[in-house]
Amino acid sequence: MSRHKESNLNKVSSDLLKEYSNHLEKLENQLGIKFKNKSLLLISCIHASFANEKGIKVNNEKLEFLGDAVLSLIISEFLYKKTDKSSEGELSKAKSIIASEKTLADFAYNMGFDSFLLLGKGASKEERGKRSNLADFTEALLGAIYLDRGFRVVKRFVKENLLNRYIDIDFVKHDPKSTLQELLVKKYHSLPKYKVIYSSGPAHAKKFVCGVFLRDKIIGTGEGQSKKEAEKQAALEALKSMGYYHGEFD
Repeated sequence: MSRHKESNLNKVSSDLLKEYSNHLEKLENQLGIKFKNKSLLLISCIHASFANEKGIKVNNEKLEFLGDAVLSLIISEFLYKKTDKSSEGELSKAKSIIASEKTLADFAYNMGFDSFLLLGKGASKEERGKRSNLADFTEALLGAIYLDRGFRVVKRFVKENLLNRYIDIDFVKHDPKSTLQELLVKKYHSLPKYKVIYSSGPAHAKKFVCGVFLRDKIIGTGEGQSKKEAEKQAALEALKSMGYYHGEFD
């Protein structure tokens, strides 16, 4: 690929940049990072529905692909340095939780990034807050930061804003159901109880929504293609609501 063609992948029209200059400035302030190439930042915001509506040839999907790889490396290095005796399986489980769609979507929402995603006019309010869209947007932002400012800057951003603020290393090292049970027994002298709230779909593609209860009070819900997965997600939600995502690291 020629340098000219490659550079065009990271460009949008000057008119579009001008139209969304205020939008980008606010996002830069939210990120705490100033971009040299404003096109990269704008592209990271462009959902496919917006691109199709505007007749733009680029959207944030390729940046999402890159950001996913960058995030995976940052998390892997972080876990490698922060854990002494964990097995490869435990590290993989921890990484999958940190990089999960739910964690990244929650992160995007808590950081206020959801309002910066550019969707087509036909998209609903629910579509803007859709977990997959927010997670993809987060990865696209990381890809843009990496290309514009380099690995050191994106690594610092992830560590300071995601790993140090939202992830507790002891939590991600263990099964969330076991961790929740330990906490509830220690704090409330009571065991969690799981219940299927809703199920739908054919036998080969079931969807389950489970709730986890503490003394008849629901403290978390989760969904999955199996009861086990739904219970796990419910435990994760309960741990989050108890403030267990806010561990600090050196």
